[in-house]
Amino acid sequence: MLDIALVGIDSWGVELASEMAGESFLSLKLICEKNLELQSALKRRFPNIEAISDYKDILYRDEIAAVAIDVPLEERYELTKSFLESGRHCLVKSPLTDNLNEAEELAQLAEKKGLVLMCGQIPCYTGSARLLKSMRERGETGRLRFYDAVQMALPPLKKPGHVLWDLGADCFGLMEMLVPEQPIYVNAVSLEDSRRGSEDIAYVSFQFETDLIAHFTLNRASHAVANRVTLGYDEKTVFWDENETDREIKIFSNSSSRNLSAGELGSGVDRLRNGDIYIPRIETARPSKIMLAEFCDCISKDRKPLTDAEFNVRVVRSINAAMRSISGSGTNIPLWAPGWM
Repeated sequence: MLDIALVGIDSWGVELASEMAGESFLSLKLICEKNLELQSALKRRFPNIEAISDYKDILYRDEIAAVAIDVPLEERYELTKSFLESGRHCLVKSPLTDNLNEAEELAQLAEKKGLVLMCGQIPCYTGSARLLKSMRERGETGRLRFYDAVQMALPPLKKPGHVLWDLGADCFGLMEMLVPEQPIYVNAVSLEDSRRGSEDIAYVSFQFETDLIAHFTLNRASHAVANRVTLGYDEKTVFWDENETDREIKIFSNSSSRNLSAGELGSGVDRLRNGDIYIPRIETARPSKIMLAEFCDCISKDRKPLTDAEFNVRVVRSINAAMRSISGSGTNIPLWAPGWM
């Protein structure tokens, strides 16, 4: 059994704490939260788990083999580096950091130390995402022509950073998992909400060496919630809406038929019609549980996780490039693959 500590407890951390408290393959030994009011609430909710205020105390607890980190973005690099240097495996809320050099440094440090550094991108562990990944790997989807994602969230209570860092990390990580090639350019624009003084709307497009294009709508100003992805293949269109009751995927078979309704004098225009609609069964296991199981399995078997540090380096690279594009009023910014650098 893996003994683990949780440092910081925002919404991601609360979900993990609830999941870890009932698991048999790991043991949540303590929770570190410097906010004393939150710490008191934690003690009431998890009375059998020790709560502390200073993360440095964990460094001297030899029984703690791994740490899950859910602190603000600006604090993740230093904490993750400290725990890696002390020999702990780390599961970190994505993104690892907002600095590409720091993300690469953490990935190299974990590799040097022989430790698992995993990014907690829960959307990648949903049944829908894993099904689409396995379909692609089995060659059941064909060539991908377009990828379109819409992510809308309620405005955060705390003063937020840029919407790209808030919503983009998980969205771009999902693209990294489901799209079989790396983008070569990105362009983006964003809009500041004058009422809140933060940039809450962004439109981002990725271009690839093939004729594939990926587009993202990221929005925290709509006062509505939406989370959907559409993948267009040569002969199929996959529609995935996480807000539907069963979080189901709908797979449409594309076909066309000649318009002959006007007889021989008809226009001869091809009209697209939808073929069969297939709704596959989606595994109902909670994605946070699957993610934690992946983390523990990677540690026990000394293998890289699906969302490893290099995976997140590419996500951070994409966000940084999109931010540069925004600064340049939507200009194309190159995304160099690691092998080109």
